[in-house]
Amino acid sequence: MRASHIWHTLQEGNRRYSSGLSPEWAAGGSEPPHRPLAVVVACSDARVPAEAVFDQPPGSLFVVRVAGHVLEPAALASVRFAVEILRAEAVVVLGHTACGAVRAALSTDPVRGLEAIVEPIRHRLERAGGSETLDERSAVETNVRQTAREVISHLDEVLSPDLARPEVRPAVCDVATGVVEWIE
Repeated sequence: MRASHIWHTLQEGNRRYSSGLSPEWAAGGSEPPHRPLAVVVACSDARVPAEAVFDQPPGSLFVVRVAGHVLEPAALASVRFAVEILRAEAVVVLGHTACGAVRAALSTDPVRGLEAIVEPIRHRLERAGGSETLDERSAVETNVRQTAREVISHLDEVLSPDLARPEVRPAVCDVATGVVEWIE
């Protein structure tokens, strides 16, 4: 697909959205409220758009997307902002099947230029007992659980004691079916 076609597709999609011709995402002619039900810390994989996966309209989710849901400082600050300022009461850490970032972390081949994504995931897997015996699905679930623990730890450190803590839950979306499994 040529870049000119991509730009045209995006512009036409925005035209439909902003004019209300896309009913599930209609802008409605006024600024939508920014009162998210939840924060979704998700992978940047285009096959797992949080608003579509959870069938939520604009303004209802505060989505933080980074490959492998790696929590670099700006991502952590974004989660804090949503909880502290916007008063989001829940945080979903959403992983997914067929995750390229997790596959790269499991690979024994060096991944040049992707260390900022791969190394935190490898560290999470090692902290949970190592990646040598994990299959891909188990590694995805482990990465999601460990990320949820990191979110909880960060919020405990930065939020004032009088602010209610959000519930943080890990989940995995199956990219083939769209079904989200909540991980305990």
